[in-house]
Amino acid sequence: MNKLLRVFIVLALLAQLSVWLICPRVGHGAPSFDERYRGTERAQAYFHWLDEPSPTNTARWEDEMNVLHSHVRVRDSALFVLVAAFDAAMVFLFWNYGAAKTVR
Repeated sequence: MNKLLRVFIVLALLAQLSVWLICPRVGHGAPSFDERYRGTERAQAYFHWLDEPSPTNTARWEDEMNVLHSHVRVRDSALFVLVAAFDAAMVFLFWNYGAAKTVR
């Protein structure tokens, strides 16, 4: 059982790191239309702003972008905290249960 637990811990860490390296979400510049959060509202504000760049439409577009930036910042922070907590738990488990201690 102890060997199975060690294998699970190593595989879990490798899977987490692989997913993080293959598709990172943090640090890719400004969010844009590929974000799904409030996509229709953002598209409507953008196209209204393109059709008529009045101060009202500009303010609406800027508000949508501010909401999106806020959402992305909170999502990325939560994702970072979850990854850090998962890593800390895996290190703790590996430290306590990963190595077999022999008495001589």
